[in-house]
Amino acid sequence: MSTKRTEHYGLHAWEAGDSFLREEFNENFTAVDGLLGKLERGKIRMVAGSYTGDGEFYQHIDLGAEPRMVMVTRYGRMHEGSYVYGGVAYAGAPGEGMVIGDGGFTVGTNSGNFVRINQRSSVYQYGAFYWED
Repeated sequence: MSTKRTEHYGLHAWEAGDSFLREEFNENFTAVDGLLGKLERGKIRMVAGSYTGDGEFYQHIDLGAEPRMVMVTRYGRMHEGSYVYGGVAYAGAPGEGMVIGDGGFTVGTNSGNFVRINQRSSVYQYGAFYWED
């Protein structure tokens, strides 16, 4: 019997002294099959792109629909000195310097924090994720 579970999907994970149960393997395969089925049926999709920072306090990136999650990173280096040039935001849970809404997401450069995701002339890459519950 497994003594551990994986962090994100709760799959069975075995330690060296654990015995194996067929039911645990079947539970793992059923969970993986369900996730892959969602991917194959297009229930989870990603839109990727880039934008150039304009240095303004806020810049809106219009995607035509609101994603559930957005990940942003500056092209080249995401971290430099005390500053971080990227982040993650979820619908209803803004990230540092980034919020989802109005058919896309809004990024900002704020001199009061160490997150810079709209630095003038810096190129940023993003992945926006959409899915159904």
